[in-house]
Amino acid sequence: MTALLPDVKLKAIVNFPATVTGRIATTVSKSAGQWFIDFDVSNLQRNSNISPGDVAVSWMVIWNSNQNVYQIVPYALAATSGVASLGGQTGALDIGYGLVFTSTTLSVKPRSQRVVTAAGAITADPTDDIIIVRKTVGAATTVNVNWSARTRPLTIVDGKGDAATNNISIVPSAGQTQYGIADNVVVIDGNGGSVTLTPLADVAGAF
Repeated sequence: MTALLPDVKLKAIVNFPATVTGRIATTVSKSAGQWFIDFDVSNLQRNSNISPGDVAVSWMVIWNSNQNVYQIVPYALAATSGVASLGGQTGALDIGYGLVFTSTTLSVKPRSQRVVTAAGAITADPTDDIIIVRKTVGAATTVNVNWSARTRPLTIVDGKGDAATNNISIVPSAGQTQYGIADNVVVIDGNGGSVTLTPLADVAGAF
């Protein structure tokens, strides 16, 4: 005769781990029998400066108090009241070509213009946007451009209206290309004519 075993009912009580440790930017707490894991910035490393090389890969945490939402934004957008900041720089900041960020305002930056009336060849500065050739005494003019020193387009304009007679020659530094041709000289030979050239990304010339 086989003995009958009694039915046994078990009730398993699964407890939260006895030790819970918050990791990066988190805190753990228990209140009224409930465990809470929250975002906490108090244990984040403080850094008073970001090196220029790290600006593009650095982010910041911001908190929207109306929505109670945390977000990350690029460090490059950081700004204090009235002063824009980027990688330790302050004041108005150029963003790419033709834009400037001041405080909370993003605006179009006017292109610079340089009017040349003196005789002789012209050397384009890296910060020139537009060079207007308006010689007091009309003469053929050479504009020398080192494209490896430029990051923005350059416009050359016949401001005297006599380029058909007095050609304007745009000459790159030795070995550099213009329109894909090494040492190519671009000539403005029509009255009131103009040419805009844009530096190549590899700084080997312009197109």
